[in-house]
Amino acid sequence: MSLRHLYPITIAFWTLLLAGSGRAGPLSPAPAADNAAPASLEEALRQALSHNRALQAAYEAYQAAVARIPQAAALPNPRVSFDHFLKQIHMGDGPLENQMMLSQTLPWFGKLRLQESIASEEAQALLHEYEALRLALVRDVSVAYFQYAYLGKEHELTRRNLDLLDQLAPVTETRVRGGAPLSGLLRLEVETGRNRDLLATLERDRSRQSAELRRLLNILPDGRDLPFDSLPPLPTTDLREETLRAAVLAGNPAIRALSARGRSAAQRERLSRLQPIPDPAINATWMHLGEGASDAYALGISFEIPLWTKKYRAQRQEARRDAAALGALQEDQRFEVLAELEIILESLREAAAREVLYRERLLPAARQSLEISETEYRGGKLPLTDIIESERTLVELERVYWNAVAQIHIQLVRLDTLGANLP
Repeated sequence: MSLRHLYPITIAFWTLLLAGSGRAGPLSPAPAADNAAPASLEEALRQALSHNRALQAAYEAYQAAVARIPQAAALPNPRVSFDHFLKQIHMGDGPLENQMMLSQTLPWFGKLRLQESIASEEAQALLHEYEALRLALVRDVSVAYFQYAYLGKEHELTRRNLDLLDQLAPVTETRVRGGAPLSGLLRLEVETGRNRDLLATLERDRSRQSAELRRLLNILPDGRDLPFDSLPPLPTTDLREETLRAAVLAGNPAIRALSARGRSAAQRERLSRLQPIPDPAINATWMHLGEGASDAYALGISFEIPLWTKKYRAQRQEARRDAAALGALQEDQRFEVLAELEIILESLREAAAREVLYRERLLPAARQSLEISETEYRGGKLPLTDIIESERTLVELERVYWNAVAQIHIQLVRLDTLGANLP
């Protein structure tokens, strides 16, 4: 099955362009936002991605996790101790006056590598969580932007209908003065009043949606509504449904974050199996002997005694339970993603079918019907009610059509930010 009329700008492209690739690391959001209204969706995304504080916090958490990786791979600090004997201890060659010891613990083979790997997987999980937050922001901004653009189209259609009714008013008044029924003029006044009320409602909706879009873009209110932008055209592109399931399962950042945490838990379990093995410490000792005797030196090795084995068993149990919990969460997330994919595809199929039906059949017929009605009305062959009804029908059909266009854009954004990475 192929879906037509796909979104012309791949959202993933913009998120990579504006925020950097996952392998190279994201770009740090800028600390301050301007208050200018965006001129396009691309500019709106740039504004949102650059100035969102939650996104900046997630980025900083990821960078902190990256900084923990070399810490996990580093050897423990060496220890040095110095002793001065207040009461001399007599040795065979002379009194022992001072002693200094240097000690370096060497973690058992594989421990440092596992610690580094655990820290790296935790950083990867935070990176994927950052990407999930970034894609959610892209989705919310894009959906709000398309909804606002559709509201602008509704506003335009209602204003156009009002203009037509205003043009009909002088003709209708002239006909009433010439003896035509008053009902036509009354019907015109009712229809004009209904459209003015609808326009006022759309203005209130515009203020609310403008405020929500400003919130997403971190633009301070200034008492003015954001300008409307037009809905972009829908190019014809094929997308094969059978590839989407694998794409979203491989590309969804929430699944990838849980997968990274699962690998981290598995490595913690392997590390817990090495914990009972004591880490050797290499010791070098220097002893200063008085009365002209030669100094003494010693090399040694020491171990911790893993006497309290109960805690090591608890560590292994903890790691196994964490891995099991994360595996269950990953399966649940996979189910949620696939369920959301089905909902998006069904909505997309419905909107795409409606867009084709209205664009190819219903709208051309309604426009032709209105043209005929206007001609016959001006020639006195049709009553005013017929032209009012024809215009109302056309406006309603155009509203449905543009709503379908907006829904296609919205569902494609949802699909792309789910992890599909549309071409």
